[in-house]
Amino acid sequence: MERHPCPFCAEDVRVGALRCPHCRSRLDPIAGERWHRSHEGRRLAGVAAGIAATTGLPVAIVRAAFVVLTFVHLAGPVLYAALWVTMPDDPGEEPFADRAIDAVRDLFGPSHRSSRPFAGDPDAS
Repeated sequence: MERHPCPFCAEDVRVGALRCPHCRSRLDPIAGERWHRSHEGRRLAGVAAGIAATTGLPVAIVRAAFVVLTFVHLAGPVLYAALWVTMPDDPGEEPFADRAIDAVRDLFGPSHRSSRPFAGDPDAS
């Protein structure tokens, strides 16, 4: 098994470890290839499984956090929905929110002009 030193405590850790077993520092950046919703253990939309895979936390803890946040002004479902539209479904794929924004831009396009000119528009007379 290949090992390398932890950048924080200089102890040897195995290659591919998410956290150092000695100082518990995160060895991998949070965003990256694992920031998507199509993970094993996906239940509803895959948000909790994606967060768990990205952060290295157990998926049960992430799901419990969403349940607890539900009792705090319904922050759990709101946060879950926001992450659902901003996390890509598969690695390398655009999130739903980006695809929706692109569709709206394509629908109205650069040739679209509002019936009322914007006050700051230099073409407005």
